[in-house]
Amino acid sequence: DPPVINVISPQLATITGNVLNSPSLTDAGFDYTITVSITGGPGSGTSVTSFPPNAVLMDAQFNGGDPSIVTNGGQTAIDLDFEGYQYTGANSTADYASGDNFTYFRDEDSQMMISISLSNGASFSNTTYYLLDIDHNFIGFNDADCTDVGEPNDYQCRYSFIDRVTVLSGVGSNVYTPADPSQVLVTGDVLTSNYANTNGDGFVDAPENGLVGSAAINGNVTVYNAGVIGPTLDFIYDDPGTPVAGDTDGYHDFDALNQRISLGVINFDICPQFVGMTDNHAGDYCYMGTPIDLTYTAETEYGVAGTDFLVNWYVDGVLQAGTDPSLTYSFAPVDGCTPLQPNVEAVLICLPSNEPSDTLVSPSNGTFTIYPIPQEGTDYAVIDNDCTISITDLCGDLTITNDQGTGSSFTINEGDADQSVTFTISSDPNAPMSCFFMETLTASCAVYDAALDKTVNTATANVGDQIVFTITVTNEGTGDMTGVQVTDNLPANVSYAGTHVASQGTFDGTIWNIGNLPVGAIETLDITVTVVEDGVIYNEAEITAANEIDLDSTPSNGTPTEDDIGSACVSTPIEVCEGETINILLEAPAGHTNYQWYLDGNPITGAMFASYTVTAPGTYTYTLDGGVIGSCIGSPCCPVVITEIECCPPVQCVPVSVSINSNP
Repeated sequence: DPPVINVISPQLATITGNVLNSPSLTDAGFDYTITVSITGGPGSGTSVTSFPPNAVLMDAQFNGGDPSIVTNGGQTAIDLDFEGYQYTGANSTADYASGDNFTYFRDEDSQMMISISLSNGASFSNTTYYLLDIDHNFIGFNDADCTDVGEPNDYQCRYSFIDRVTVLSGVGSNVYTPADPSQVLVTGDVLTSNYANTNGDGFVDAPENGLVGSAAINGNVTVYNAGVIGPTLDFIYDDPGTPVAGDTDGYHDFDALNQRISLGVINFDICPQFVGMTDNHAGDYCYMGTPIDLTYTAETEYGVAGTDFLVNWYVDGVLQAGTDPSLTYSFAPVDGCTPLQPNVEAVLICLPSNEPSDTLVSPSNGTFTIYPIPQEGTDYAVIDNDCTISITDLCGDLTITNDQGTGSSFTINEGDADQSVTFTISSDPNAPMSCFFMETLTASCAVYDAALDKTVNTATANVGDQIVFTITVTNEGTGDMTGVQVTDNLPANVSYAGTHVASQGTFDGTIWNIGNLPVGAIETLDITVTVVEDGVIYNEAEITAANEIDLDSTPSNGTPTEDDIGSACVSTPIEVCEGETINILLEAPAGHTNYQWYLDGNPITGAMFASYTVTAPGTYTYTLDGGVIGSCIGSPCCPVVITEIECCPPVQCVPVSVSINSNP
């Protein structure tokens, strides 16, 4: 596959061809391009100085030409004419041999760069290349002095060779290893020919025979790089050198008629490059505990997996098992709070060098996000306070709204009816609606309801008897109550000596201070009194204070139909003496429409007024506006009892002795 040489300008040329020694790749179009460019010379404004001191008429006959690229007689090679030569004498052979009539120049800034690039994005890998004839002369034309002469370059020798090459690459600086350290010194990417001073004459870079090691080497240098260095190799040739005999200015620049260096053979592996990576995602995903399985596929421009290359897969920086061009991975967010954007990276490993060649960091068909659906208990909590229902963010960055437009909480007023509200909870505001969690909750206020009941331990009692009134207060609501107080004004027909038993709080004879009354609590107060008068003993107690608003009653309003008030009564018979006339006025509450008085449970004919005068013993009661006897609603709880008693003492026979004195 002969290369094609194209001289574009005197200082620029290209050489193109196919990769050699690999028929299987030649058809795939793995072309190479070698670009040769040189700089320097009078035309570029550089300084041409310090001609070799032994050069005859060099200064006088200098023609000011730039270094140029020419084809060598039509052969497939390029000569670099760094100082064109011409001789004007009649005997050109003699002029050439003597060095007369030549034109020369010295250019310290002259430089040659060769760049080799591969097509199709392929990279050099495991590369070995041979730099031939560094710092060595070809045999001069009819000049025995130029035979196998190394540095210093002899002005009379037609071809001279430079002694330093800088090797670069498309991926930056590389460390190159010499195959034979005796041939070359490596400092970074600078290769310097390393000739020994075998005879100790001070000429450190030229043995007497101008060879390195043996005649077969002829100044060759072999270096290699085991890694992947990209699709381009660059070589920069110059010849700064150090002072040696015949070159006292200390520069080994291009100072012979034609400078040459040969880039002999380059052996390298061509490493495939990625052309893309795709996955089978179908948009964003919602996660509720089941992992999302996705398959990633990396494509190369050529090659067989396992033979030409391997693929190392990394998920979130962690190397995965397997080296196939595809990877199936199960994705799951770490919690219900944080969306997951999969980070998948593919690294192509070139074979047989086993070096990384190319990297893809994301699929070409776009990115996606896995949105976790927050779960109650782990990611958020429902807080149900009095009149307020709210969502507490346990993640710290959830998005929470509700259909009432009040964010993460909703409040109703005390006394309002219960109201439903729907909260929307998501791990990210950009998540699709299908990844939102909807929770409908009910906002309700606590119900405060304290009920009071009043009982007595007997229905009847006599004057002088002790009776016990019991007050029971129950929290029948759904909220704890505080500051609860009960007032019990004991009637005048009993006497209180301070005897009481309270399950909670204190009692001063009138006010029972209960204090806190939790939901469901039942508190009692037993009050012991002594009956001091006959008649009906009526005792009423009412809840007269609380910090909360009761559902169905108002403290201290005296409304008997409310559940925070209660009463109890004891009938103490009114005693009248047998045979005495009975005339006792009984009165019912005024202001009602219908009245009916009863004697021993039977209605009294005509007794349909607010008052009634009792004239006979018995049990008396009444009803108001259709009330029921003994119900305490529209009828007294306890009847009036009138009983007859024997008031006169029983007849007693007192023996009397009668003595009759007979007086005369």
